[in-house]
Formats: sequence, C-alpha cells, structure tokens
Amino acid sequence: MDPWAEVRLRARACHAEALQEAGGDRAAVAIVAAAARLRDIEVVPFEPGTRFGPGILGVYERVGPLISVDASLPPGRREIVIAHEVGHHEMGDDPVVEVTSVDAAPGAAARIVGYSHRERREMAADVFAGEFLCPADWLRTELVDRGRRPAEIARDLGLPAHVVTKQSIRAVCLPPLRAPAPRPSNRHPLDPVQTEAATWDGGALLVEAGPGTGKTATLVGRIVHLLTDGVAPSRLLVLTFSTRAAAELRERVAEAAPDAAGALWIGTIHAFGLEVIHGWHHRIGRGPRPRVLDRDGALELLERHLGALPLAIFRDLRDPATGLAPVLRAIERCKDELVTPEDYAAAARAAAFDGEGEAVAIAEEVAAVYAVYQRLLDEEDALDLGDLVAVAARLLAENDDIAGHYGDRFAHVLVDEVQDLNHAATSLLQSLCGPGTTLWAVGDGRQSVYRFRGADPTAVADFADAFGGSTMALDCTYRATPEVVSAFAAFTSTMPGGAVTWTAQRPSGRPVRLLSAPTLAGEVVAIRDRVEELRTDGIGYGDQAVLARTHRVLERIGAGLERHGVPISYLGDLLVRDEIRDLLAVVSIDAEPGGLGLLRVATRPPYGVPRPAVIAVIRWAAKQGISTSDALRRARTVPGVDPAAARGLALLGRHLAAAGPAATAWTAMTQWLFETHGATTLADDARPPMHRVAVYQLLRLAAEEGTNRPEFVARVRRIAALGGGRDHGVVAPEAQTDDAVRLMTIHAAKGLEWSAVHLPMASSRHVPLMQHRDACPPPPDLARLAMSASDHDAEERALWFVALSRARDSLTISRAERYGDARDARPSPFLAHVGEIEASRHADPGLAEPAVPLTPQAPRPVYPTGELDTWLRCPARYRYETIDGLADASPPSGHRRLMRAVLTAGRRIEDAATAGTSPTYEEGEAALATAWAADGPVGHRHERHYRGVADRMVARLTEIVATEVGAIHHRGPWIIDVGTGRIAVRPHRVIEHPWGAVTIQIVGVRRRDQPRIAGLAAALSIGARQAFPDARVTVELLDPDDGEVVEADLVDDEAVVERYREAMVEIERGVFAPRPDPRRCPSCPFFFVCGA
Repeated sequence: MDPWAEVRLRARACHAEALQEAGGDRAAVAIVAAAARLRDIEVVPFEPGTRFGPGILGVYERVGPLISVDASLPPGRREIVIAHEVGHHEMGDDPVVEVTSVDAAPGAAARIVGYSHRERREMAADVFAGEFLCPADWLRTELVDRGRRPAEIARDLGLPAHVVTKQSIRAVCLPPLRAPAPRPSNRHPLDPVQTEAATWDGGALLVEAGPGTGKTATLVGRIVHLLTDGVAPSRLLVLTFSTRAAAELRERVAEAAPDAAGALWIGTIHAFGLEVIHGWHHRIGRGPRPRVLDRDGALELLERHLGALPLAIFRDLRDPATGLAPVLRAIERCKDELVTPEDYAAAARAAAFDGEGEAVAIAEEVAAVYAVYQRLLDEEDALDLGDLVAVAARLLAENDDIAGHYGDRFAHVLVDEVQDLNHAATSLLQSLCGPGTTLWAVGDGRQSVYRFRGADPTAVADFADAFGGSTMALDCTYRATPEVVSAFAAFTSTMPGGAVTWTAQRPSGRPVRLLSAPTLAGEVVAIRDRVEELRTDGIGYGDQAVLARTHRVLERIGAGLERHGVPISYLGDLLVRDEIRDLLAVVSIDAEPGGLGLLRVATRPPYGVPRPAVIAVIRWAAKQGISTSDALRRARTVPGVDPAAARGLALLGRHLAAAGPAATAWTAMTQWLFETHGATTLADDARPPMHRVAVYQLLRLAAEEGTNRPEFVARVRRIAALGGGRDHGVVAPEAQTDDAVRLMTIHAAKGLEWSAVHLPMASSRHVPLMQHRDACPPPPDLARLAMSASDHDAEERALWFVALSRARDSLTISRAERYGDARDARPSPFLAHVGEIEASRHADPGLAEPAVPLTPQAPRPVYPTGELDTWLRCPARYRYETIDGLADASPPSGHRRLMRAVLTAGRRIEDAATAGTSPTYEEGEAALATAWAADGPVGHRHERHYRGVADRMVARLTEIVATEVGAIHHRGPWIIDVGTGRIAVRPHRVIEHPWGAVTIQIVGVRRRDQPRIAGLAAALSIGARQAFPDARVTVELLDPDDGEVVEADLVDDEAVVERYREAMVEIERGVFAPRPDPRRCPSCPFFFVCGA
C-alpha cells in the first residue's frame, strides 16, 4: 500500500476541518490561515538573513507553537511552506524544524537506500502539504467529472501550477486512497523459543528463522523488551537490507511502542552507511552531501568520460554503455568485497606474470577502468551503491574515534536478514559491535538469494566465530498450512545443510497442486482456471501471486492472463508498453532530430492525419533541413498533404508548442496529458488500471531526472538498452490494488506472502536457470569475486525454496510439455523434491494465433544486402527505412557517422596511393578533417571520443595503404543472382595482389562481431569470386583502431543465399512485424514509434 497513506489521510482530515473553519473557501491562503487558527499556531514573517541562516524558507517551533516564514516568498509558495510546517506540527515531535526546500522529488539516493530520519520527516511534510492544500479525492472530481485543467484549478486555489499537477497525477493515475487495512487477527503472543530469543541477555545472538516462524515478530519483541528494560530508544540501531523491510519494521514498532518509535534508528544498512559518510565526510575529503549514483548514473558518469577510459575489449562504439555495463558490475563486486582499485591492479599484474590470454587482458582492462572510475567519483563528489557500505566500513575500521563514537551511541545493534551480509557489511558490523555493544541478528541461510552480489550465506553458519555469539533456531511455523510447509521442508533435503523440519501450527488445508498442459497456451488457461477457482473459494485476486525466476516468464504468463480477463498487477518492461511509447513519442518529436515521433502521435485522435501524409511531412522536413515544429506550421505547403491533414498537423504543432521550448520532459508530458487533452481521457475506466499506473511510473522517472527533453530521451534509451525498463516497471507500493493478481520475480517476492501462490513454467529450461558466462572473470587471486558453479546451484535452490514458502493456504505449480517450437520440455528436476503433489493434466484451449497483417510489395530488381540484413534483424525497421523512405529522416547513429567519415577519408588515402603517391599521416589527417566536417558525428555527445578513435583509425589506414602490395579497387556494388531475384553487395576495400590473390576487407569490425556480419562476409565472398573468377579470395575483418586483422569465418554460401531469398519472399508478401531485441531496439531511431 501507499507508504504515505496515513500522512495523506491525516492531511485530508485536516483539510476538511480547515475548510469548515474557512467557511468553504478552498483558497490556499484561507485554508492555511484556518488551520493555524484551529491549532493556535502563530504565523509570523521574517526577512531573509535576519533571524535564521541563509536558505531557510520556514521554521516551526513547537513551543508556542510558532511558524516563521520567509517574507520574500511569493503567494502560493508561502502557503506551501506554512502547510509543510503544519505537517510537522501534526505528525512530528521535533521541537524545532527548519525548512530549506519543499516539493523535492525523490532521487537516486531515496530509491536506493531509502530515506534517512530527516529526509523521511521532510518528505512526509511535503506529502502532507500537497494533500492538505489540494486533496486528491476532490481534485479527481474536478478533473474527471467537471473536465477542468490543473492550471485553472491552481489559479483558483492560489497555488503554483506544478503543485496541482503533481496532485493530479496521483488523483488520476493511482487507485483511490483507502484507510490502511487492519492487521491480520492471527497475531499470536511470542512462543517460548521466540520469547527466549527476544529476551536474550547472553551476548551476541543469531536467531535462525525459517519461513513463517515469526522472524519479524521476534525482532519487534526484542526491541520492545530492550525498551521495557530501560534502554533508551536512541541507543538502538536496527538494520535491514531493503527499504520495504525497513518500512514494515517501523510500522510494526510504531504499533508496539508508539512513544519510542520515532527515536529509534531503523533503516537499510546502505542508509546507515550514507549517514556515517555524511557525518565524517571531511575524513575522506568529500563534501557534506555527496551525490549518490544508481547504476545508470554510474554508467552516465563513465560515458561522459569515455576518452579517459582505457578500453579495448569492452569498447563498444555502437553503444558505449552496453560495453561498460559488465565492467561496472565487476567493480560493484569489488566494492562488496572491499577490493580497492590498487588491490585489483595488483591481482591483475600477478595474473599477467603467471599466464596470458584473454582472461589476463580482461583483468588488466577492468583494473584500469576501475582506477579511472574511482578517480571520477572522487572528483565529482559522488558515491555509488557499493561505496555506501564499503566507505563507511573503512571509516570505522581505520578510525578508532569514529568506531568509538558509534559504540557510545548504540548499545544494541539489531540486524534483519543476516544471510544477506556481504564482506563489506560484515566488516561494518564488526566495527560497530565492539565492547559494550551487543549484536542481535536474525536470518535464514536457506533464503540466501543474493550471492550474485556478494551475499555470504556462511554468515549464518560462521556467526559464532565472527561475532563470538550464540545461535538459536525458531522451530514452529505459523504462516502456512501443513501441506505448504511439507513442500518447502521436503525441498531442504537438496540444500546445503541438509533437511530441516518445522512444526506447522495451522490446521490442514489444500493439497499442493501440479498443473500440466501440452503448451504454454494451455498452461495459462490452467492457471486462469485455478485463479478463478480459488477466487470462488474466497481468495481474492489481490491475495494471489504468480512468482517466477525471470521477468521473461512473467511477461508471457501475464500477457496470457490478461487476454483471458484476469486482472494483474504487473508492468513488465515499462519502456516498451504502448501507453509509454505514446508519451515518449510526444517528447521525442522535438527532442530527437527527424521528428519520427509524429508517426505515432499525428495519426491518433484528435489529429487523425493519414500515415502517408505524416511520412510526407517527415521526409519533407529532412529534405528542407528544417525543424519538426517548423514543418508542422508549414504543413499545408507539403506535397501530398491535403487540407484536412494540414489542419490536424497544425493543431498538433500548437499542442506541442504549449509546454514551451525549455520545458523538461516531466513538464512536457504533464502538459500534454492534463492541460492539452485533459484528465478524462487518461481516467477512462475502459482502460486497464495498469495503463494509468505505467504513466504514473514514467512521470515519476521524469520527475527524478528533471532534465531537458533530449537528455531525458537519451537516458530512457540507455535505461532500455541495459534492461532497466523492468526495474522502473516494478509497481510502486502506492499503485498496488486489492483486485489484481500480483506478478513478481522470486527475488522481489522475498519477505512477502500471499494466501495463494502460483509457480509457472516449472520446466528444466526455466527452473533452475543455467549459469551465464562471466564477462569479466576476476584474476585468480580474487577468485572470491566470482560466483562458482556450486554457489550458483545453491542460489537457484534457495530461490525455489523462497518461492515455495511464500504461500499461506494454496500452492500451485504448473508446467507445459512444450514451449514454442523447442523440443519437449522436461519437468524441472526440483519437482522431484517437493513432497506430495496432486497432479492434473489440462487440455489446450485450441485458440488460433492472431493473423499477422500483411502489406504486399512489388518485387524490386535488386535488393542491397544491407537492407536485407535489416529485414532479417527486424522487418519493422526495414519497413520504416526502406518502404516508408525514412532512412535519412533522422541522422544516422554516431557510430555510423564515425565509420562513414573514416571510410571516406580512407578512400581519399587510397586514391593518393593509386595515383602513385605514398600517403602521409598529414594527408590522412587532412582527409579526415574534411570527411568529419561533411559526414562525421559533429555535435554528438560522444564526438570527442569518436574523433579520437577516428584519428587512430585513419592513421592506421594510412600506414596500411602505404605498405600494401597490390592494386586497390573502388568498385561499385557486386550484383549476385540468387534465383528468385538479385542482391547487391558493396565492399569496403578490395586489394588485388600480384600473386593472384584478392583480399576483401570489412573495415571497423572486430573478431567478436563475426556473427553480426556473417551474411555480409559470405555475400562479399560470393561477389568477389564472380568478379575475380581466377583468384583466391580472402575476406578479412579490419579494425583500424587497434590494427587487428582477422580472416572472416565464412558460412556456407547456400545458407546465406537461402536467408536472403527468404527475406525477399517475405518482403514481397508484406511481412513487417517487429522482431524485438532488448539490445538493438533501444538504439533504433524508431524505438518510440514501433508498431505505428
């Protein structure tokens, strides 16, 4: 549920009281004045810099009570500050609170580590102020039922427009706010073993707590015991490993000890590490508030400094972030294990001394990038996620006075989920828990599912050695029925540590079910029937969950359930959803050259522009060299655009211009949704609720960024390329609803429970997952950074154990006998160890797949291989580029422009050699300068890096041409007859040697790129043999950046020809369905309009 629900409900109640006091006047100035009168709060202005420090907007003093507010604030903002301080009066207990900002959007730090006590207090006051001044329930009525716009309402209330817009997003996109549901009535007093653990006074203690054994209840019992025993709440430090767990603990402690809850430090270990760094920043040469980077922010930092990175193996000129991602993951693991750049470099040198090969080169490159990355973090006063724990651990380990400070401050440290400790976190705890500080921890080594990021399940087994303490196990489980408990208990026989049994305290219930069907379609129907059966039996949609190992499985099951009418709470990859692409297309029209977003936007109501007219405008704008906005204004002059289409385009142009050229992405999207089109369209009840939730999450991402539109669109593409769309698609707590089945990965489900759990696709291909090759294997001296095969197997078993143990009343497993065109799918080997299962087989539904729409095309006399390769990769892109003629509507990628400039310069160098002049480096540089100005990636965000690469490439080409023996040919395309048509292939370089051999070179391609250009290489081989029938033909890959030349591995000619034949036949049939690829799609110019 909404973590701020109680704050919002309190704000609404205060608003209702103030509205009555104000005689029904909703104006902000009247509402805050009424609220102050009701509470006897005196509100006084102060001149900036006279009574309080610089930057202070307002001060609340509980004695009085008194609110002081900056007299220079404009109307509206003044009322927001007062409302913020009223929130402090209503909800806090601080004697004095100074306010320096309001309406701050949560950034990466809050998303990664949660809020500190101060940040949580200020965020709660911000939330209170928004809901108090403009309640979302009232606002929804105004927006949806009365059709009003936020700007109009803001004027009436006397508030800044963005405040009302933020409330509008919540009012329209999220489920109605409800009072928190009462806690389950099955709470029980602590049993004897739990009581012994909660009241332990024998030093450090680890409580081993299996699923449903009352881990959280015992932890809360421990806190209450210490408070009752006279320990001041400020002497307790409670650490968790997730913001969700921290929020639940705060809520549970507030119920059990409301007077003390606010003074306890409860939060994630990362949040605590950040607090340590804030408090002692001067010891590490940092500012008082260093910036916290999420993974995308870290990659962005590296991308901005590409030229400083010594990249070779991980250089990816097409998409630098993709090449850097595995290096960054390796660095993250280093920080988990407190491995410094110097440590890694030493291990890499040792590996180089003992051996050679790619593994050594990888280690050396990672070491070099790590050193640069850490320097950049220091220079920009930034921290990444690993730093939050690692830097804090070093501060305490290396400074006795800092460790002593926290030892004096905290008498008791309590840790939840101790099995999730990595080496850095263990080191931090060891420094915290010196003499006079008692450690009390709870965990379950069988639920250690974060080994991939360094979690060490042996922290449970080795607790006594590490902390000199004792262990105790909870042996009764209260959550699940005996049938469910038997299932997960039976599976422990396959896990490290052997079989474990728990005593189930609930009466017997439903048997564990295994559903099987011939195909995935049948499996989905079987799950649907089971969901509905349980719903009829009293288990609503909201108390059922589908859990899977990967999002790919969830997407397939979720799409099927939605088709069969089952409401689900799941977004999948946020950035490829239709409603999200609709909005991103709007933003991209002015944010990216070419205006391709028009394809998706202009054809929709209220514009209704025919697709050919939209294409005509895009192509005309590119030809004229004018902006999209200019083209829309002049649409009536574009050939092929009739008057009705011109009117629609002109209307669209006015709508796009309404936000203003300097508007951020958030402003542009909210203007479009709420001002231009009105909330009624978005709130249309015919749309699935997840549609509105997805819009909410995109706007939340845009609010975090606060960047201009081009930067935001570029970041969205980067997030998508790195698979982050699914991270941003995790449904926010405030967006969850009680009437939809939850779909979650098993990792995300850890710590949660439902009445009924469904585990789909339990085949050997999906459970367990195979281990992927490590792109950055560590050097031998740091082997602990890698996940061993045995660790991977143990983690897969832990995940299955977690999945089995999330159910309270009903556990259903399902599988299909075949998935897609693959061979028969065997049952997961884990099914043999789940105990007694009631199995049933279900028939396929016999539903036909929807027909793919066809757009037949007339045969062409010749098909260039480049275009056919485009079709083979993605038929939809072929349609946009070749049939619609939009290949040149937007600038080519930076990499393509780089290579175009290099090849142009290379031809000029070759011309000099053909004329009998040995080319010089100076001539090569001059040729590149000319080609760069005409064809290079001028203005690209990586231009400086690309230019450095181009300089090296041209220098190398100059050297190669100067020393080459043979005649250089500049040939037009070779035409190859393939039976059903003809294909054309154009070589980069052709060298005819005097000894009767011919070398064909593909420039700018590396050994690892061979699979991508296999068809091109084979076609060039065929064409060269036709052009030089008596010569021995060799096709080479030339990477002039590092001088690598390798012979291409040629595939069978007939196989290549057959692929091209197939492409030509399918093109002429009109098959242009998208072929999604998570790596290629985000860099496609048509990513935001795909399907339009």
